[in-house]
Amino acid sequence: MHDIDSASVRRAIVQQLEGFRRAGLTHWTKIAPLPVETVAPVDLVTAGAARGPVSSSSLATTATARAEAAPPSLTRTESMPPASRSDRSSSADAPASATLPLASGCATFQPLNLPRDERVSQLAVLAERVAACVRCQELAATRKQTVFGVGNPEAKIMFIGEAPGADEDAQGEPFVGRAGQLLNDIINACRMKREDIYICNILRCRPPGNRLPSPEEAGNCREYLDGQIALVNPEYIV
Repeated sequence: MHDIDSASVRRAIVQQLEGFRRAGLTHWTKIAPLPVETVAPVDLVTAGAARGPVSSSSLATTATARAEAAPPSLTRTESMPPASRSDRSSSADAPASATLPLASGCATFQPLNLPRDERVSQLAVLAERVAACVRCQELAATRKQTVFGVGNPEAKIMFIGEAPGADEDAQGEPFVGRAGQLLNDIINACRMKREDIYICNILRCRPPGNRLPSPEEAGNCREYLDGQIALVNPEYIV
């Protein structure tokens, strides 16, 4: 890391902390350390010498006494019914991971690996669908325009924000104004360019008053977000 400008890194960290402060973060929650249980050390050699040699008969007697004192759930294993062949076969045939239920109206997400021209054309088709979307009546009635996404359609890194603000709603581009300047500074500190990445939001319409998106609004826009992720197919999502 000797080739990294320390001043740029320091400036990026300060800007990130400033972003946390604007978001309402005032302090980090202190995490208390877990208690460590201490066990008194036992000198096994001394204890064994004090007890004297142990015979096989005494070991058998001790094991029998411990078994009789154990709870029934530990000693009476024969009370548990054996698994039937059908149970074993059904569990073996079950998939390793269960399929999560899809939201209403959302198609199965599947990353794509398309040529650049096809990515550009299909992103344009998806942007037209977004521009005509009125699933969220309140957002459709108050927006100036939809905010789809910008950047490299073959980007390795995708930045996903929360929702457009007033500046984004006016210009039709995500992360402009003060938020965009902060993002640009972070990108520059990482020695990248804004044109090298892809930028979009969870919502494509500005919520009135810059309020937080509702779960229903995020669900209505999920199809478009999944489409952008699938078409760009980034390696990292921030």
